[in-house]
Amino acid sequence: ALLDTIWNPEGGEARRDALDRLAARARPIAVELAATLLEDAELAPRARTLLAFPTRESLHAALTGLGLASHADGFDLVSSLRDRTDTLWLKTSVEPVGHDHVMTSWKRLTPTLGHWLFEEWPALHPDDPATDDGRLHFMHRLRAFDGTRGLEARLVAEGSWLDVHGLMAFANTLLERAGDETRFVLVDEHSERATVLAAPQEALRALARLALWDPPRA
Repeated sequence: ALLDTIWNPEGGEARRDALDRLAARARPIAVELAATLLEDAELAPRARTLLAFPTRESLHAALTGLGLASHADGFDLVSSLRDRTDTLWLKTSVEPVGHDHVMTSWKRLTPTLGHWLFEEWPALHPDDPATDDGRLHFMHRLRAFDGTRGLEARLVAEGSWLDVHGLMAFANTLLERAGDETRFVLVDEHSERATVLAAPQEALRALARLALWDPPRA
């Protein structure tokens, strides 16, 4: 059933999930299959990872060599580094959208962000008149306070969707100002879901050279 799903050209995200499940349950078969998927735009990044690391042990050894502790049952970058990753459902269907809650939750990935308190000022609805309460059309205001100073980011307002790129940029700005070498990168984004990874900059550069995730979109 997994193989049928993987080969189904109309499968969409289900194809990626099926290949992940196959890699978790029968990695040698997934590696053999990966050699035929290098030209498959949907699955090529996962295929490259499987071919570069045909065993879990080889993947975990590479991560350990970069100073990144991995989980023994991890079969890919995200599951091996799940203490450093967060998967977000980008369409929240709530108002306010909750960018402040995401930033607060990311202190699990890097304690430095726990030094800040976050507050979101939701954007005005496009049909609403301008107000004098600080809210803007088309942009959410996300503010961070550390007890002595405040910083603000303006995030794109698109209904109830999270602006994950704006969130990462703001998190990275706060980390840089605090002298923390950790940075956030987007390692997977499909449909309504995105996964971010937080790790030291040197480790991220090394992981990028190993092509363990899709390159950033333009």
